Amino acid sequence: MGFASEDLEHQLAVSAERRPSLVVRNARVLTCDQQWTEWADADIVVDGGRIVAIGPGAASPIEVSARDIDASGRLALPGMVNTHFHSPGNFLKGAVPSLPLELFMLFEVPPFMPEPVSSKYAYLRTLLGAVEMLRQGVTSVHDDAFFLPVATRDEISAVMQAYADAGMRATVAIDQPNLVEYEKHAFLAEILPPAVRARMESAPRQGDAELLEIYRWFLGATGVRAGCGPRCRVRPRNGSPRPTCAVSPNSAMPPTSRTTCTSSRPAASGSSVTPGTGCRWSGTRRPAACSANGAR
Repeated sequence: MGFASEDLEHQLAVSAERRPSLVVRNARVLTCDQQWTEWADADIVVDGGRIVAIGPGAASPIEVSARDIDASGRLALPGMVNTHFHSPGNFLKGAVPSLPLELFMLFEVPPFMPEPVSSKYAYLRTLLGAVEMLRQGVTSVHDDAFFLPVATRDEISAVMQAYADAGMRATVAIDQPNLVEYEKHAFLAEILPPAVRARMESAPRQGDAELLEIYRWFLGATGVRAGCGPRCRVRPRNGSPRPTCAVSPNSAMPPTSRTTCTSSRPAASGSSVTPGTGCRWSGTRRPAACSANGAR
């Protein structure tokens, strides 16, 4: 037995010409519910971005159309979640040989990078990773993004915009240390030549106050002390395209902490999502920041 919402029944009753936005037929469906329900031959009906019916024969009342997807011989299951990702490393594939982590990071996080990349570069770099994940069935990601040599509003906004345009749900963290690179790795300072250490020390990096200001901007709550958890809930606010983030205004945030904000496909004004599952906003403007809206 499958599931059919009242929405679908109402649509079919009102007009025979009213079609859901997507109909998938004849798929092998693994629901991943608590009972691990599996159907060898089932349909999936999607309308307005929501699954309104699923199960054997769920699409039988709907007239067959050339736009329908025949999923015979294919497996349909809920989107997978990538829980650990670094989008700034997307262009490094094949560029660095297999190395121990500490050595690899000297290539991944170059200590001599003189200036931030352009917004377009950051956007395309992030979009590439999103497209690759979507092609593999990953529809949600936690992106622990670092920014070299410093975090900028333009680059952070470009990352968020790429995920919004890709249509996938993303939780993005500002993972921004403010230490000299050799201080992060045991014994590295001892083995580096003095000239190399000097170059590392002179590389741009942000102080505590500047990083805190970036975090506050990211949360959209200037002057608010934020102790943000591993992610923040985002909802539209008064029809504004800027997402609203719920954070816990507890203690001052350490400068090397990670703050997060979520993004998803833009939705109609006034929409909402289940707490903790992601974010929607109206319009197409860049989701540059979140704003504090009470504790969670």
